[in-house]
Amino acid sequence: MKKKRRIRVIVTRRRTLRIQFPVIRVRCPVCEREVVALTTSEAAAALGVEALALGELLAAGTVHAIHMVSGSLRVCRDSL
Repeated sequence: MKKKRRIRVIVTRRRTLRIQFPVIRVRCPVCEREVVALTTSEAAAALGVEALALGELLAAGTVHAIHMVSGSLRVCRDSL
């Protein structure tokens, strides 16, 4: 007669992967120098605000917007 065995699996280690996006350097039209350009979500996270509040800062001119050739919008990191 075969015995039934119970197997218990315990996970002791967890691995977290972080994806780093490439740094994009462009010329800011307001600063007039080469700066790191952040996506709108990265800029909002850096400021600790929602995307709507970042849009208001961009509209007010407090934060510099950079329009890329691809049509996307980037934010000047130095203006944060």
